[in-house]
This record gives sequence, C-alpha cells and structure tokens, in this order.
Amino acid sequence: MDSQTFIHLSTILQSQNYFFASLVASWVYDCFLILDQEVSLIHRPRWSKGTILYITTRYMPALMLSVHLCMNYLPNEKFVTCKLLQSMGYGAAGLCITGAESIFILRTYALWGQKKSILVLMVSTGLCLTILNVVIILKVWDQSELRLSDIGGGCYSLSHDTKAAYNWSLIAAFELEIMVLTMIRVYWAYRERGCRLLNILLQHNIFYFGTGLTLSVLNLLAFEWLSFNSSNMFVTFQIVMHTILVTRMHLRFCNTVCDPPEPGTTSLSIDKY
Repeated sequence: MDSQTFIHLSTILQSQNYFFASLVASWVYDCFLILDQEVSLIHRPRWSKGTILYITTRYMPALMLSVHLCMNYLPNEKFVTCKLLQSMGYGAAGLCITGAESIFILRTYALWGQKKSILVLMVSTGLCLTILNVVIILKVWDQSELRLSDIGGGCYSLSHDTKAAYNWSLIAAFELEIMVLTMIRVYWAYRERGCRLLNILLQHNIFYFGTGLTLSVLNLLAFEWLSFNSSNMFVTFQIVMHTILVTRMHLRFCNTVCDPPEPGTTSLSIDKY
C-alpha cells in the first residue's frame, strides 16, 4: 500500500468513525425527546398495525447503526466477516425502509377513506418494487469488494458501484406515487370544504412526504458523485432521518386523535392503524 492510499484510507475510516458516532448520538437524543409519547403509545390497551410498524421502524435503526459501528471497529475476521456484517446492515436497512413506507401506505389509505382500490394500487406497486430492490441488492452485495483495514481494523471499499442507485430510484418513484395520491386527496378536500390550502397541506403532513422524497433524490446524486464510503454514510443518514420523520408523523396522528378537530378541518380516525 503506497503512502497516498494509506492517507486516503485513514481519512475514510476516521470520517466514518466520527460520522456514525454522531449519528448514533443524534438518534438516541431524538428517542429521549419523545420518550413520554412513545411510552403512552406502547401502553395503549390494544396494539394496532400502525403501532407494530412504529416500533419496528423506530428501533430498527439501532441494529443498523450497531452493525456499521462493528464494521468500523472490526479488528479481525475470525468470528465475523465484513461481508456478513454488510449483509446484516442491508437487512436492517431494508426493514427500516419497509416499515417507514408501510406507515406511509397506511396513512394514505386512511386519507382516502380506506378505499380498497387505493390500497391495492400502493401494495401492488410496493411489492413489485421490493422484488426489484432485492434482486439489485443481491447483485450489489455479490460484486462488492469489502476489505479489512491493516491500520487498526475496520471494513472499507475503494471500489464504487453505482448499481445501488437503482434501489433509491425505485424508492423515490414509490414515494412520488404516494405524494401524488396525497396531493390529489388534498386538492379534493380543498374543493369540497373551501378551506385555506395551506391549512389542508399542514393537516395532511405534506412536509413529511416531501422531505422523504427529497432525501431519496439526494441519495441518487450521492451515489453518482460521491465514493462508495461517502455515499454509504449519506444513505445511512437518509434512512435514519426517514425513520425519524415517519415515526414523528405517526405520533402526531395518534396525538390528534384525542384532540377535537378545529373548525374547517376534519379529523382522521386512525385508531385501528
């Protein structure tokens, strides 16, 4: 290993250590911020589908971040390998995204008055995209070249495969579909009630949908412009932020169920979601 590669590798590993440590601290801090609301949600007499998805989506990032930290500090490959940890990270990330998008599906389904056609449309699209994502991930995992560093341990890769960007393009397409369905429903509500459009947009939490879509698009740019290690850090950041956004949205919905609706607005019954 020449001196230039050595310096580059040392910079990569040090940046990953600082980044994932700060991301773990931010995630734990966010958990403490809404701990009282989560306790009240979990201690409800009956758990709904939304509650189960919430718990999975909320706490699965802990496993994903733990895997990344293990990859950063792995001293040797006697018991586990970099490839094994990478597959575990892919699995945890997949569960995070699946849980988050499922909550978005339930939210949109309730928003449309529980229309079966809307549910079938979103679920069928989600299943097709999930199958394609799994196929792409398996190819990326098989072709990835992770190595164990000789300078203090830690997994790294100096290669760059942009095929992983296909996954986020599919996720962005699915989130765009949910965004369009939400906007159509918002427009109909605006036409029916004649309320201020901004109030309806806030009521239906367009901010959460739009932010999730924006982060997915930024991931595509990260895969195209950044190296494997840098884009991997941004992907992890996107997944953690995505789960935080969608779980906060779900908590907000659960809190508004108990509040009387304001004049000119409608309340959505999401008790069974």
